[in-house]
Amino acid sequence: MNIFWQGINEISVLILIGCMFLCLIYFRKLINESFLLKFTLVSLRLISFILLIVLLSNPLIKWNENKNIIPKVNLILDQSSSMANSYDDLKTIFNSLDSISKLNEFKVSYFTHEGIPLSNLEIPNIEKTDFTNLSKFLKNKNLDNNILISDGNVNSGINLISLSDNINSPLNIIGIGYEYDDKDIEIKNLDYQKYHIEGDKFQLRFSIYSNLFYKNEVTILVENHTGIIYKENILLPAGLINKDYSVLIEGNKLQDNNKISISSIPEENNIYNNSKEFNVEILKNNRSINLISGALSPNTSLIKSILNKIPRVNIEHSIRAGKIWKNKWSNVSITKTKLIILDGFPLTKNDNKDLISMLNKNIPILFFSSPNDNFLTNQFLNSYFNISSNRIENTTLSIKQGDFFINTEKYPKQKLNYSRNCQNSILTFEDSSSCISQIQENLFIFIPNLSELNLKLSNINEENHVNDYIIKYLYESINNDNQKIIISSEKSEIILGEQIFLDIDINNELIDSIEQSGIQIISEKERFIETFSNKNNKYKFNPDSFGSYDIKSFYVYNNLDTVWSKSINISVLKLYPEVMVKSLNEIELRNLAKNSGGMYSHYSNYLNLINTLNFTEQNRVIKKSASALNYQRYWIVIAFLLILEWLLRKKNGLL
Repeated sequence: MNIFWQGINEISVLILIGCMFLCLIYFRKLINESFLLKFTLVSLRLISFILLIVLLSNPLIKWNENKNIIPKVNLILDQSSSMANSYDDLKTIFNSLDSISKLNEFKVSYFTHEGIPLSNLEIPNIEKTDFTNLSKFLKNKNLDNNILISDGNVNSGINLISLSDNINSPLNIIGIGYEYDDKDIEIKNLDYQKYHIEGDKFQLRFSIYSNLFYKNEVTILVENHTGIIYKENILLPAGLINKDYSVLIEGNKLQDNNKISISSIPEENNIYNNSKEFNVEILKNNRSINLISGALSPNTSLIKSILNKIPRVNIEHSIRAGKIWKNKWSNVSITKTKLIILDGFPLTKNDNKDLISMLNKNIPILFFSSPNDNFLTNQFLNSYFNISSNRIENTTLSIKQGDFFINTEKYPKQKLNYSRNCQNSILTFEDSSSCISQIQENLFIFIPNLSELNLKLSNINEENHVNDYIIKYLYESINNDNQKIIISSEKSEIILGEQIFLDIDINNELIDSIEQSGIQIISEKERFIETFSNKNNKYKFNPDSFGSYDIKSFYVYNNLDTVWSKSINISVLKLYPEVMVKSLNEIELRNLAKNSGGMYSHYSNYLNLINTLNFTEQNRVIKKSASALNYQRYWIVIAFLLILEWLLRKKNGLL
C-alpha cells in the first residue's frame, strides 16, 4: 500500500515555508503577551495552515488486489440494414454462444455496433453503419472478450482504418455477408467534351469494371428522350477486369441530356452502378453575323480581322461603294443572323428605312462610328437609343481611364466630328462625352479610328482593352442561346450517404475573361455558395439529408458581371449505400482485428474463433485507490482550532 501526494511537492513546501513565516510575524506581534499564550496561539494557527495544505494536496492511497474473475463476452452485432440478409446467420451465432456460455459458466452481453445494449436479437434495421462510438465502448471493456460481427461496409463516421488507430484492446471479428467475388458489372470514369459542335461525331470514353465467374455477353446502350441512339454487344471475359472503351455517336442524334447503360446479368446483385448520365451543350456549327458598311471607313478592316478570329462564324459583309451595294443583305439572312454590325451606317433616308425592319427583329446591334457620320446617323441614335449628338468638327480629344480600361494615357487622341452623350457610358473622352456605351444588348463604339489605336498600342506592346471589350461583347452576342457555363452530374438520383460528383465546364471561347467560378447548392435544409480559383472544376459534396437538391454553377467576368448556368436537380433518396453494397469487406475487417491484437474468422469458421477464447477463471491484479482523508473530520478539526484560537484571543483582549 502506498500513499501518493497529488500536489506538487515544491509548491507544497513553499506554501508551508510561507505559512511558518506568517506565524513568526504573528508571534512577534504578540510581544506583550506571556510566552505560553504566544506559543499556544501560533501553534493553533500553524496547525490550521498545515491541515489546509494537506486538504488541498488530497493524498491518495493506492494498492493492488488479486482477484479471480471469469472474463465476460461482449458480442457486438452490426445492426445496419445491410446485415438483414444475414439475420439467420446472426441467429445461429447468437444461439451457439448462448449454449457455450451456459456450458462454461460465463456471462454474455449483447450490444449494437453503436454500443447500445441489446436485450433481444432483432432483424438489423439501422439505416447507416457508424462505428464512431465503438472505440469509446471498447475502452471500458478492455478486460473482456469482445467479438464484433459485421460485413464491414462502413458508410458514416470514421472508417475502419481510423477505428483501428483508436482501439487499445483486442477486438475479435466474425465477418459475415456475401463474398467479395459476387458478380458485378459497373460503368465508370466517363470522359467526354461538355461542349459539342452540332453535326460532328461525338466520342464518349468510359471504363467497364466486371467481376464474373464466366464470360458474358452484355449490351451497351446510349439513349435520350428521342430513343436509343447507340447500341453495341460486347463480350466480357471471366475474372476481375477493368477495361477502357470508346464509342462514336452520330452528332445529329445527341441531345442535351443522355444516358449510357450496360445490361445486367441475372446473377448480378448490384445493378445500381450499371448506368451513368451525361449532359452536353450542343453548339451551332455556324453562327451568322451581318456586317453592313455604309461607306469606306478606317474601322472596316479592323472589324473584319476581329471577326475572323472567332471560330464557327459566317460573316456576311454588305458594303456600299458610292450608291451601289455589293452583296447586299436579304431579309432571310437578317432573320438568321446572331448580330448586326453597323459600320458607317445609316447615312441615307433609305438606310433608316432598312434599319427599322432590322430593329423590329430584336437582333443585337454593334455600332461603329466613322468619319462619314451625318445628321441621319445622329437622328437614328437619338430616336432609337436616346443618344444625343453635338457637332464639334475636327476636335481632338483624349480618352479618360475607366474601370475596365487602364493606361488610356497611351491611347492616341481621336479626331471627332460629333460629341455623343448617353447614360450608359463605359468609357468616356476627356470632355465626359461617350466613347463606348452599352444599352441593353447593343454596343456603341464612338472611336472614329480604331485602326490607329490598335497600331499604336501594338507598337508599344500595350494591351488593347478596347479590342478585348469588343471581342467579349461579340462572344456574348453570338452565344446568347447557348449555355456559357455547364454543370453536370453522372447521376440524377443518389442514395443518402453517397457523394454527389459534379463537373463544371465553361465555354473555352469565354475562358480568358473570367475572374472566378463557383457553385450554389440549395435544398430544403441547406443553402451555400462556394467559389473556385480555377475556371473548370470537379466538385463533390456529401448531402446531409434526403430530398431534392437544386444546383447551379456560375462565373464572374473581369468586370464583375455574373453568369449562371442552367440548374440541375439531384434527388437524394432515403436509402443508404450499404443496401446496394452487399459484399463482405473482408480485407479491412481482417486488418482491424490484427491491428487491435484480436483474431478474425469468416462466418463459416466462427466456432473455431469462439473456442479459441479463454473462458476459464483467471487471477488478475486489479489496481485500486482511495482518498487518504476524511474531508468532513478535517474541516471539523480546522474549525475547532480556529474557534479555540478566537476564544483565547478574546479572553486576553487581543481582538
